[in-house]
Amino acid sequence: MDKKFSVNPIKLLLILVGLICFAIGTVGIFLPVLPTVPFYLVTFYCFAKSSDKLHNWFVGTDLYKKHLEPYVASHGMPYSMKFLITAGVTLAMGISYFIVGKWPVVRIVLSVIWACYPLYLFFLVKPVDKEGNEIPKKPAIDTAVVIFTIIAAGLGLFFPIVELAGL
Repeated sequence: MDKKFSVNPIKLLLILVGLICFAIGTVGIFLPVLPTVPFYLVTFYCFAKSSDKLHNWFVGTDLYKKHLEPYVASHGMPYSMKFLITAGVTLAMGISYFIVGKWPVVRIVLSVIWACYPLYLFFLVKPVDKEGNEIPKKPAIDTAVVIFTIIAAGLGLFFPIVELAGL
């Protein structure tokens, strides 16, 4: 009585993509150049569609609970986390920009990511409090967010412009 073992190639591919995205997202915790949340969202989706065991394992990890659960539950992120992420990305991108030397393609890619990161966080991810409740709009906070975003995104574009101008 041989029981045939069949493998669904789509599920296998989803598991593989989920594991790769999990690894990249985890590295992104330590390297702000790599975004953690998008990779963990792909991991969440892939595991949910392919394996109950892997999905339940991932949802039970502290990594999921810290980095993705608030975002998945409320589709938003607290301002404190947005500012912390943007500050970390700005610092890491600034250092990386000078480390890569005279590789213009790498510097352009870094600059685009650097400029887009705060724009995405502050204008496309809705603000929530620590419990996941949406924060009502407040003019003072909105003004501070816009100023902070312009500064962070501006830094990303400032260095390539100065370099191109030959200053």
